[in-house]
Amino acid sequence: MTAHSDTGRLEGYLEERGLDSETALGMGVYSPSADTVGYPYYDPETGEHTYSKIRDIAGKRFRCHPPGAPQIHLWQEGALLKEDAPPLEPLVVTEGEADAVAVRQAGLPYVVSLPSGAAASGLEKLFLTDKGVLKKHIAQFNKIILLTDRDGAGSKCKRHLVEILGDNYCYQIEYPDRCKDANDVVHLYNNETLYKCIQQARPIGRDNFRPLTFGDETREEVLLDTGIDWLRPHMVLAKPELLVIGGRANHGKSTVAQIVLLNTVWANPGERLAIFHLEGHYKYPLQMARRFWGSKNMVKSINSMDTESECNRWIREHLGYIIPHQDDVIDFEYVVRKIHHAVMAHGVTIFLIDPWNQVLMSKRSGQSTTEYVNECIMRLKRLAKRLNIIIAVAHHIRKPDGEQEPTEYDLADSAHWANGSDHVLLVHMPDKKINKTRVWVPRSKNFETMGRPGGRMVAFVTAHAKLLPVGDDA
Repeated sequence: MTAHSDTGRLEGYLEERGLDSETALGMGVYSPSADTVGYPYYDPETGEHTYSKIRDIAGKRFRCHPPGAPQIHLWQEGALLKEDAPPLEPLVVTEGEADAVAVRQAGLPYVVSLPSGAAASGLEKLFLTDKGVLKKHIAQFNKIILLTDRDGAGSKCKRHLVEILGDNYCYQIEYPDRCKDANDVVHLYNNETLYKCIQQARPIGRDNFRPLTFGDETREEVLLDTGIDWLRPHMVLAKPELLVIGGRANHGKSTVAQIVLLNTVWANPGERLAIFHLEGHYKYPLQMARRFWGSKNMVKSINSMDTESECNRWIREHLGYIIPHQDDVIDFEYVVRKIHHAVMAHGVTIFLIDPWNQVLMSKRSGQSTTEYVNECIMRLKRLAKRLNIIIAVAHHIRKPDGEQEPTEYDLADSAHWANGSDHVLLVHMPDKKINKTRVWVPRSKNFETMGRPGGRMVAFVTAHAKLLPVGDDA
């Protein structure tokens, strides 16, 4: 890639289009010759320059150099891999490189361009892995704004992108008068106008009506055995799902949640559990995991170095722990970002939030607690569906004292915990002096496949991280 020594004409060309030359040059735009402008493309993984897209300054003719180079990457895609955690800002996808420059100079840091505009073929390869899932650096964004051109080809391209990316996370803008793309907005108006348009982007809806005989196009749920014999008739987990584990303080809901999910991971080797434990130290879940592994491998010598190594390897491969920084503000948006990152960066399939009441509420002005919590529950369900994971929430009962057994409608803040979840698992210790705890499922979304309400009285076997049934069915 060789740049022409005189950039004066390039800068003049950019300024005529309302583009900031410093921003453009910072994004790698260069002048291969006195009469052309070049947009370099790089392999986002290796940083290697693969080809350049060349445009004549005097016309609108494009070509690739070297000719025939495969166009399998987005322009500026490499910048998305530099994030250590999911960004707060949206990702903007444009049809052309000049539009991407306009978006960047308007103040939006995350922007990529299609390599061949609306005519780009093989859009799937730009956004999906070989396994057909979104690339991690694309999926880390909660919001994707599509800035295709306001014409027939742009509309068709947008529809195709929505099919690939998912309509729940795609947004579009309303272009001002006389504008068909982002470059027009900064050229005919200014950067502030484009920024405002993007901030006011609205969700892209889809007509979900289908004749009943059309067939089910949705992804089939994946059923997961908990691996616990007495619990199996009452609870079979399903991906995607929202699971709520409820109980009073110090009645053992965290212990039950971890034991049930550890057994689920053991019974389904392809699953991986992340624990976002907001009360206590990571050594306690680690200790429980080691005891659990030991209970599954009783024939092996506890003092063997090979056994210890095998135990630690299983824990590394199947379990993770989220440790917030002491200065982190742990609100709902923070939790959502951690779920995204755990799934996309670490392959997590089950995410436990424990406990919910340690997540700070960020209510809008005039919004009630019930309204806020209902909104969070619906977002968790949509997130679980989009990522095809299980999100488990350990939550307190709103009645802090008393011996009366709680119901699913006693979960704090909102009855929607009961109505909106796929499973509710309740934990109640009638007498804290006696090692007997009732664990039961009052709600199962689908009796046929996910179990029927019921449970058992159990005793905690701490040394083996087990829930040992005692007495009759509860």
